[in-house]
Amino acid sequence: MQITVMQQSEIETAAELVRSFYTEFGFPFDPVIIRSCLEELSASPDLGRLFFLQHDEKTVGFILITFGFSLEYHGRDAFIDELFVLPEFRNRGLGAAVIEYAVQFCKSEGIKAIHLEVRNNNPSALRLYRRLNFILHDSVLATRKL
Repeated sequence: MQITVMQQSEIETAAELVRSFYTEFGFPFDPVIIRSCLEELSASPDLGRLFFLQHDEKTVGFILITFGFSLEYHGRDAFIDELFVLPEFRNRGLGAAVIEYAVQFCKSEGIKAIHLEVRNNNPSALRLYRRLNFILHDSVLATRKL
């Protein structure tokens, strides 16, 4: 397994993986908006990083980490905004490995806490995150689009 950070020239690859992810989970996908966001992310590493997960020289998934700041967690924090592994490559430990990579990357960047969102109807993801020492809170993520 190899993990690499997305480069400007790989935005199309990232967009196609995002399309696969959003299609599988029923999220709306607008290719123009997604490409624009990926271009902004690529041009501004202070916003976060998208890492590709490669297995046998094939790109099989990605993890998107974005940065923020939290008083509760005493400084810079990060959010695993997206994590996706192609279905045929799941249950091989790749998701756990890329999360551990993300944790080590965040530590090296001075990040104090890393967060993620998981749906309650995804028991395999819940088990994985518990096993990787994520605390599942009783709080609910709330969003207001601007």
